Amino acid sequence: MIRWCSYCAKFIGEKEPYQDYTITHGLCINCKAKFSNKNSFDISKLNEIQEFFSEIENQGKSGIIIAPEDVLKKGLNLGLQYSDVIMGIIQPIMRKIGDLFEKKLLSIEQEHLFSHFSNSIINLILSKISIDEFGKIENKIDVILMCIEGNSHTIGIRFLDIVLKDAGIMSYVILYPLSEDKLVNLIIKVRPKAIAISIVLEEHLTKLEKFVHFLKNNPKINFSLKYMIGGNCLKNLKKNIEYIDYTDNSYDINNFINYLKSIKS
Repeated sequence: MIRWCSYCAKFIGEKEPYQDYTITHGLCINCKAKFSNKNSFDISKLNEIQEFFSEIENQGKSGIIIAPEDVLKKGLNLGLQYSDVIMGIIQPIMRKIGDLFEKKLLSIEQEHLFSHFSNSIINLILSKISIDEFGKIENKIDVILMCIEGNSHTIGIRFLDIVLKDAGIMSYVILYPLSEDKLVNLIIKVRPKAIAISIVLEEHLTKLEKFVHFLKNNPKINFSLKYMIGGNCLKNLKKNIEYIDYTDNSYDINNFINYLKSIKS
């Protein structure tokens, strides 16, 4: 279920059952501190968000071309932040459409059309976020976001890029594979606090171990660097991966953000 704060209408994560995309209410951390009467909810805003969610979902499933500008404008008019639109609306709808495609209930054209829309709205949002030129923020990068070799699905780390920037965490996304030398040189240049790696399949764990071992034993990287991983295949992971500092195996993006804030400070 998709959880939104009843008072400030901010996306605050998901809860079981995860395949149920109904909008439900709760309180974010900030509003918990402000309001003591947790049984008095004004859910009119949540109803509007649910209608917004359903509208985009129905258009996506119907193969209708959706204008990113219209979607973003409507979301902002509802009082949502960029990260709310991405994580509370677009991302769960994309998962839902992906589920329907895997069950052969949607055509590949419909799935590709919504993927194209998702990438377009990411580009639109990033174009509106004020960021210094990369050369001016070399020493301000908190985390590098990248996919493990063999994972070409970059839309997840692009979603995350927007969410982190909204939370005041400076992220840098690697969309295309780099050679080992170029990657090491980039890490040395920007000196991030962490590298967050996206994996899709459990078989990627073998590549992940080799990759992290290479970086940890590289004498050129002589500063502290945390290693984080995320991906749907980790949701049911029962054991910790000893060479990884943080594993995102929940549906609560706030845990990920709070960990980065803790190592940033």
